[in-house]
Amino acid sequence: MPKENEEKIVRTRVSSAYTRVVGNVKIDVVNTKQNPEGLPKKALQKKWAVIATKNNRVSTIGTTTKKYPAIDILLAHEKILKAELAKKDE
Repeated sequence: MPKENEEKIVRTRVSSAYTRVVGNVKIDVVNTKQNPEGLPKKALQKKWAVIATKNNRVSTIGTTTKKYPAIDILLAHEKILKAELAKKDE
């Protein structure tokens, strides 16, 4: 039987990070419910946001209610950035 003054330990599972870097752009999938600090207002509309950071400027690429569609958005944006880098190198 637990004691009345005993504190309950609450454990939460922090979502794993998903990050890609292309050139000088860092793309992250962020759980906005767990880590809302420093995110644009547009990113806070849904639970998952895809954020691009370039030269300390943060922009929202997309938002979704599920993690895996957010990862798909990140991968599509990564392909676009890599194609732009390839054009610059030609």
